[in-house]
Amino acid sequence: MTPQQAETAAAWPEGRPLKELSTSFRQCPTMVVRTRLRAILFPIVLYALSGGTSAYFIQTALNGERGLKTKDDYKRQIFALRQDLDRLKTEREHWQHRVTLMRSDALDRDLAEEQARFKLDYVDPRDLVVFIDGGRKP
Repeated sequence: MTPQQAETAAAWPEGRPLKELSTSFRQCPTMVVRTRLRAILFPIVLYALSGGTSAYFIQTALNGERGLKTKDDYKRQIFALRQDLDRLKTEREHWQHRVTLMRSDALDRDLAEEQARFKLDYVDPRDLVVFIDGGRKP
C-alpha cells in the first residue's frame, strides 16, 4: 500500500465501499460536480437546440418563400390581376366595336366625321365654338 492510499484509508472510517477508499479526496468532488454539471447542461443544450430548430422551421413555414403569409399575398395579387384583366377585356371589346364601325363595308359616317374633326382640328361652319381662358380666374 502506498503512503497516499494509507492516508486515505486512515481518513475514511470502516464500512465504506472499496471505490471510495481507492479514490483520493481531491478527485471525489470534481467527479461529482462534473456529473452534476453534465446532468444539468446536456438537457438544457438539447432543449435549446431542438427549440431553435423548431423555431426556424415554424418561422419558415409562416414567412418563407412558400409560407402562409406569402400565400395570402399571392391571393391578393391574383385578385388584383384578375380585376385588371376584366377591365382590359371590356376596353378591348369597346375598341373592337369601334374598329368594326370604321371598316369600309360598315362605315359609320358620324364616327368617321368625329375622328376626322378630332385628328385634323376641323370645325364645321355650323358648329358653335366657345373659347375658355384657362389662365385667368373669374
